[in-house]
Amino acid sequence: MTELERLLPDTFAGLPAAVSLNFKEWQHWFSSDKPMPEDAQLPGEWETKCEDLLKKMIVLRCFRPDRVTYSIKNFVKLGMGNSDFITSNPTSIADIFEDSVANVPIIFVLTAGVDPTELLMRFAAERNQTVATLSLGKGQGAKATEILNKAAESG
Repeated sequence: MTELERLLPDTFAGLPAAVSLNFKEWQHWFSSDKPMPEDAQLPGEWETKCEDLLKKMIVLRCFRPDRVTYSIKNFVKLGMGNSDFITSNPTSIADIFEDSVANVPIIFVLTAGVDPTELLMRFAAERNQTVATLSLGKGQGAKATEILNKAAESG
């Protein structure tokens, strides 16, 4: 916050002092969960000083870096509408298969609680296809190369 005041004094001069003088108001804003801080008005004159969403995101970043992603989505939505830039469309195994070739690996980046293995194996069995799986990690390079070479040979 102090660096922000130093780097962009035309916009953020007095922000640290405002927070110190009205700490309870600022604390209520950054700990708010209804509405979330990115949707709530900034305390005091700062809602007016940060009239555009980008400035407000910068202030939000000082207090709640965990909420910046949501603020960015709102920023993109307001600027570009509800677009492909903020929504992710589900991808089907069939679509991935159609775009794949045997000697190029398909890499799944997983999040907690997601495991596509059963779905992938069922899809392969329905199409009489062979699937070689490998969990990437230390020491798996040779095994990955072997799998890719076999796939290239089989075409």
